[in-house]
Amino acid sequence: MKPSQLGVKIIRIVLGVILLVFGLNHFFQFMPMPEPPTEAMNFMNDLMKSGFVWGLIGIVEIIAGILLIIGRYAALGLILFAPLAVGILLHHLFLDPVGGLAGYIVFILEVLLVYAYFDVYKPLLKATAEEGTGESS
Repeated sequence: MKPSQLGVKIIRIVLGVILLVFGLNHFFQFMPMPEPPTEAMNFMNDLMKSGFVWGLIGIVEIIAGILLIIGRYAALGLILFAPLAVGILLHHLFLDPVGGLAGYIVFILEVLLVYAYFDVYKPLLKATAEEGTGESS
C-alpha cells in the first residue's frame, strides 16, 4: 500500500527542512549540539580535520534539503542523501546510541520517502540499458 500524496508531501518537507537546517549548521553553528560520547566526538573531529568531508556533508545535506522542500527532483535529493542517512544511522548505532533520536528519525523518513518514490527508481535497477538510450550493450 502506497502512502497518500499528502503524507508523502509532509514527510518530504519535514525531512527537507531537517536537512537544510542541519546542513547550514555545519557552516554557521547556530544550534548548539549536545556533547556526544568520546568515540563519537573523535570521529566527528576527524571528519572536520580532514578539511573537506565535514563541509561536503553539509553541502549535500543543503542541496538534498532544498530539492526535497521544493519538490522538484525530490527523488534525486533522496539518492544524494541516502549514503549520509546510512552513515548517520551507523554513527548513532555504534558510537552514540543514546543521542541518536534525530538520526533514527531522519533515517526512517528517508526510507519512507524512498519507498514512496520507488517507481521512479525502477529504471535504475534494470540489469541492462534499454535500446535507444545512447548506451552500448
